[in-house]
Amino acid sequence: MKLYALILSVVFGAIILTSCGGSKSSDNPFIGKWEITEAEGTMAEMNKGTVYEFIDDSNVEFSLGGIKTKATYKKSGDTLSYSFGTINMSAIVKVEGNKMNFQSLTSDQKFVLTKK
Repeated sequence: MKLYALILSVVFGAIILTSCGGSKSSDNPFIGKWEITEAEGTMAEMNKGTVYEFIDDSNVEFSLGGIKTKATYKKSGDTLSYSFGTINMSAIVKVEGNKMNFQSLTSDQKFVLTKK
């Protein structure tokens, strides 16, 4: 179960940072697609290339190699909490221009995502 949660965390981490602008009235800087371009920690190389598509203010889709996973998310300050199924995770996330820094609070993973 821990390995499954870790794999989903990696995939989710990669996908959560990608978005394609589903909400026209939102000032949410996450909206759109983000791709993991730098990764550190557990399974770092596996995470590179993962796309996070933030569809609106609460839905995100992660994709890598043709596999897509949907999740919900909520932002509070710099903390991003996300859930898929019964798995809940969180990270410290900061957006600076077209870069997003993502540091998991539930694993040793750190990502830099670039807006597509």
